[in-house]
Amino acid sequence: MNTYKKPNKIYRLALYGLSGSGKTCVLAALATPRCPHPLSYTCIWQPIEMSASFDDEVDIQKKHFIKTMLRSQEWMEKAINKLSEQEVPPPNPTSNEHFIFHYDFTAPTHQTFRIELVDYSGTLLSLSGNDNTFAKSLRQKFAQMDGILVLAEAPFRDKLEQVQNSQKGCGEHAPLNLYPLQKAFSLLRCEKQECAALSVPVALLITKWDRYSNNIDYTNPANEQSKLEEFLNSSSPPPHKGLSDVLRFSVSEGNFQVFPVSALGMSECVPFDNGNVVERPKQILPLLSYGLEDAFVWLVGRRDAIDLQQFKEQSTKNIRACQQTGLELLNRFSKSSEQAKQINTILQKCQKAQKNRTLYTFITIIVLLFFAETTVDLMNYQNHVVAANNSHATHEQLEKAETWFTKYLAAPYFRHFFSRIVLSRKKAHTILTKLQKHREKFLWEPVEKALDKNFLQAAKAHAQKYLEYYPYGQHTQEAQDIKLSAEVKENEEAFHRLKFLVPEYQQDIDGSKSLLEELGKLPVHPQVETQVLRQERFALEKQLLNLLSSQQKWERFSEDIEQKMRTGEFLEAAKLLDSYQADDDKHLNDLKDRFKTTVIQDLERRVTHALKTNETLGGVVKLLTEYNSAKFPSELQTNEGKRKVTELQREIDKALYDAAKKHRDEDHIRKYLQQAPVQAMKTEVSQYQTYLEKTKPTTALNELKLKLTHIHWKYVKENDNNTVIIDFKVPSNDEQFIMKKKVKAESHTKTEINGISKVFMAKPYDPIRILVTVVNKGIFSDDDIGHGDTKEEEEDLKIFQLANGYRLPLHTHDNDKNETTGTAYLEIEGYPKKPVLPNWHREK
Repeated sequence: MNTYKKPNKIYRLALYGLSGSGKTCVLAALATPRCPHPLSYTCIWQPIEMSASFDDEVDIQKKHFIKTMLRSQEWMEKAINKLSEQEVPPPNPTSNEHFIFHYDFTAPTHQTFRIELVDYSGTLLSLSGNDNTFAKSLRQKFAQMDGILVLAEAPFRDKLEQVQNSQKGCGEHAPLNLYPLQKAFSLLRCEKQECAALSVPVALLITKWDRYSNNIDYTNPANEQSKLEEFLNSSSPPPHKGLSDVLRFSVSEGNFQVFPVSALGMSECVPFDNGNVVERPKQILPLLSYGLEDAFVWLVGRRDAIDLQQFKEQSTKNIRACQQTGLELLNRFSKSSEQAKQINTILQKCQKAQKNRTLYTFITIIVLLFFAETTVDLMNYQNHVVAANNSHATHEQLEKAETWFTKYLAAPYFRHFFSRIVLSRKKAHTILTKLQKHREKFLWEPVEKALDKNFLQAAKAHAQKYLEYYPYGQHTQEAQDIKLSAEVKENEEAFHRLKFLVPEYQQDIDGSKSLLEELGKLPVHPQVETQVLRQERFALEKQLLNLLSSQQKWERFSEDIEQKMRTGEFLEAAKLLDSYQADDDKHLNDLKDRFKTTVIQDLERRVTHALKTNETLGGVVKLLTEYNSAKFPSELQTNEGKRKVTELQREIDKALYDAAKKHRDEDHIRKYLQQAPVQAMKTEVSQYQTYLEKTKPTTALNELKLKLTHIHWKYVKENDNNTVIIDFKVPSNDEQFIMKKKVKAESHTKTEINGISKVFMAKPYDPIRILVTVVNKGIFSDDDIGHGDTKEEEEDLKIFQLANGYRLPLHTHDNDKNETTGTAYLEIEGYPKKPVLPNWHREK
């Protein structure tokens, strides 16, 4: 968003006129191209380029102003579009929201000035309500304006006799009533019964001048001005004459002017089909406007002249505002103009007057200061001279008096100028000398009294006070000797106190440091100290340094032990404790006792955590082993500790065994054999490890035999002469079979068979195909007693690990219900047997 900024000086002009007076055409014509002015005046409309949205930082008044400018700009653009279509713009709406426009004017005097034109659209001309209220409101508006433009339309020359009823459009007539304008300015002029002329320039614009002039002389404005005077002073004066007289005498002399103006130039009447006749300009782009800029240039000139005159009159009254107002006026005129010269002259006078005023003020202040200083001096002199002559004056009174007389004598020569008439420097010096002698005696008497009573410390305090005020007094050397003797005595007492405190800080580093610092702060007096005291000081300092060194060494050692205990390096910590030679066995023994307790507590905590997480068992086992090893100093072991460690080892051993028994895999079996601290179940776990190695999927088992041990019969019809045939095959061998004849079969009985195959080789997870067939040999055909097949279940050799062998159900086709006729029990001789893992038990 572009920031809207106003120039240094913006001339605010108010536009007044009744409906139809041509305000709209004047505003729009000023914003469109026109023919050059004969006096080289120019005017350019300045729209603003910014968004209609505002930041919160913009205040409400500025927001309202910018919105008004944007609304005015929108209306102006519509009016310009109408002119480009050779149509007269519609009148602007009459409301309390006024249009505001900015125009930049230039004149042959090389001046450029901006005008803010406010169109009140007749709002203040309604004359409704109380006359005094209306006049007050109008005067407030005028106070904010630099000039006023009043618009009244001109009649057609051929209708001059009927000018009281001037035309509406080109044909119809409507009354031309300028009385509201006359009444408004009459009320304004005589507000509150005080009929005073207004000091504001007012221009009356007779608009639509092309109606009366017929042929405007653009090259000679004087001719048009003569026509205007003829119009106003005709034998049958028009209403404009009365308005002109009211305006002329409502303002101060020279601040009223009448201007003939034609915003659109020559116009023509165009009839429409509906019967209406419309007046519109004959030429556009550029417009044949006449006299548009003249009134504005005149108003600005009069505003400058009024402000310059007021500046001249008020410059001597308000010197402070003179420079600010003068510089603002100076920016309105060219540097070489007569007005600029006058302003510069006045500014120089204001500066000179300001300097004179400053000088007079300064002199007045100096005189007042001297007078005030003399008054204060006389009051102080009277008060302090009494203290100087009073033998019972207090020390504070004497000090204040001496301080004041000292400052009085030390002050520069220009100070106390008038006071020296009463109190000369010589007299002040005599009084000061008397005061100093009196005060010195006052300060030294307490020292002598303290010495008489042998109160050395009290004498020192009084001597210090004496030296503070009289560093070069009569008793200065005596005071310094007393002070030195008291300090030596204080040193001896402090030294013996420190020496007495040393045994209490044997193991306190901070306390030892504090004693050493306090010893170092004791002042040294080599002139008066004895040799014995000096040697004792050095000996105590050495003792404290050695003690501090020993304490720091012990602190580092104990911190190292603490760190190793925190990280579980108990063996390393034990070795250090066993080899450390301490000056104080008590603290070392205390540390060893704490170490013994900490080791067992930490081992218990670590074992508990390891048993829960099963992640750090190896590290805990190592710590337990170290504790029970010969490397761990026996001095740092206790019977209770050994017993506790043994219990912890058994707990870990049992936990590792229970995990091996639960999972029965190589990982847990190996973990027990490697980490179990007691190895209570080593034999059983080792046997199971051997079994796992033999039954690995890749291990080949030799000398295997398939054996049919017996058959449990459930339901059979044939009792004897049965033949059992077993066909089986593994991947690494040819198909084999077992045949047993004359097998007896009775329902709900067991028949021992003990049929065994030849030797074969296989791996534990090799699939085995077994087909068991039991038939009864008959004369003509064989009867199916039962058969079973492992094909559907795809069994492997691992199934024969069962304690009671492998069970293969037998069925017969003769039975419609396909019921089981019996169960064949099979085993594999030579297959490793799974060892039993019993519950954990302590070692024997």
